[in-house]
Order: sequence, then C-alpha cells, then structure tokens
Amino acid sequence: MQHGRFSEDHCQAETLKLLGDYVTLRIIDFLRTRQLRFTELQRSIGDVNSVTLSNRLRRLEAAGVLEREEATIDRQSVAYRLTESGKGMLPILREIQGFTAHYASHGTTAAPPREKSRTVRRSTRGE
Repeated sequence: MQHGRFSEDHCQAETLKLLGDYVTLRIIDFLRTRQLRFTELQRSIGDVNSVTLSNRLRRLEAAGVLEREEATIDRQSVAYRLTESGKGMLPILREIQGFTAHYASHGTTAAPPREKSRTVRRSTRGE
C-alpha cells in the first residue's frame, strides 16, 4: 500500500506544479468556453510573452489538459481547446474565483501584501 500512497502523492505534486502559475490558469480559464488560436490567447492574457505562452501550451498539451488542432483554412494557424481532463479543472478555477470574490467583497485580500525585506547591517567594529 505504501507504493500506492507514493504514486498518489507524486501525482498530486505534479498536478500542483502544472497548475501552480498564473499563465497556466489563465489559459485554462480562457479556453473554458471555446477554442482559441495562439494570438487570441496571447491578447486575452495580456501580459505574457510568446515564449512563456508557448512553453505553457506545450506543458498543458503533454499533460493532456488541452489539444491543438491545425486550422483547415490556414495550415499555419493552430487552435487550442480543453480536453475532457482540462474541463475537469474548471471547478478548481471557479473555487479560486469564488474565494477571490468573497475576500474582495469584504475589503480584504487573500494574502497580505509582502513588505520589502530590510537588510539589517551590524557593525563589526567594537561591539
């Protein structure tokens, strides 16, 4: 049974690694209702460079979360859509959105803003 637990923990860790970044979650969110081309995704997300977006799309495709399909009209265009596995992640996004809406309506944030770290210098002279 120990082997089964390791496998479950490993799968959970891999899923968290896959979903643990803003761009990945935004891709899944924008593909929830329709398929989009690369440039449409990039425009929708806004603040992502093409290399980062390409890397995330490849990771999601390799994980079976989305699939790419060559457009029939223009062979250079590729459209992305969620697989059934990817659609299974949508409730997670809804929970995150609900959590955010709850805290925003109460005038608080989910996490306090981080303060800039202060470097404390100690004198080495004559102490």
